[in-house]
Amino acid sequence: MSKYKAMLTKGEHYVLLPQNILFKKDIPVDINEEIVNILQDAEEFLVTEETSEKTEETSEVKKAKKSSKD
Repeated sequence: MSKYKAMLTKGEHYVLLPQNILFKKDIPVDINEEIVNILQDAEEFLVTEETSEKTEETSEVKKAKKSSKD
């Protein structure tokens, strides 16, 4: 499952009123896919997607360490 973050790159503050989300410059905020669709065309925002690959990689490393102890 993907998680999204949006960061305000222009201006100091921005409030998305219907969703009641406050953005401050250069501070990433967790958002859902609905908000991504709203912000995708706005030049003031940088929207990024985080995948769960990090979690999977960490699990694989732990499994490898356990098997090397045997």
